[in-house]
Amino acid sequence: MKSTNKNRISDALTIIFLAIFAMPFFGGYLMLDKEIETKVLGGILCIVGLVIWFLFGLN
Repeated sequence: MKSTNKNRISDALTIIFLAIFAMPFFGGYLMLDKEIETKVLGGILCIVGLVIWFLFGLN
């Protein structure tokens, strides 16, 4: 029972880490769109993702 809980927690942390890692790439992709709303959203995602990358790099 405890090993399944550890697996679930590690799987959730892995998915969260991969989502954070992909955030600047997805933001850059959204910035290529023609609509201004998606460009703004993409810029925000890119900046937030790069800040998180920078903070991971400091540790």
